[in-house]
Amino acid sequence: PRERPDARACVWLRLANYERALDELERALERSGADPYLQLYYLMAARRLRVPVQPEFSVTDVWPGPLIALHQGTLTAEKALQRADTPERRAEALFQLGVCALGGDRDEACRSWRQVIESAEPDTIEYAAARHEIEKLGVVSQSINFVPAAQLGMITEATS
Repeated sequence: PRERPDARACVWLRLANYERALDELERALERSGADPYLQLYYLMAARRLRVPVQPEFSVTDVWPGPLIALHQGTLTAEKALQRADTPERRAEALFQLGVCALGGDRDEACRSWRQVIESAEPDTIEYAAARHEIEKLGVVSQSINFVPAAQLGMITEATS
């Protein structure tokens, strides 16, 4: 719905379409700037697009605060992963580590995203986005069952 930029952003994130997601996240942050997941996804999309980020979000130890700190450069990848204390949080952390690694180490990014695909629930943003990221890079591992997202009936494109 037009009045829910946060929901539209989530669709674009699942599709790993960060340009469209970033537009929606900017609108969503205008309405709900204190939402830590909107802040995290904004930082993630901006990093993925190599767009300089203006806002500095305050970081807390409450999840997903460690991932926001990771994107802002105040927490290491190792420490962020250590703070992921549930399987769901570990998948979120691994996805973010892949995003952070992509600019300098494509293989490390793919390793992180493969771990997300192997461990995350299929209905999560991270699972869908990791699949799309790996498909975009053209890197498919033989060690995981990797059927293209479109063949699984997953949404692979969206209209605005």
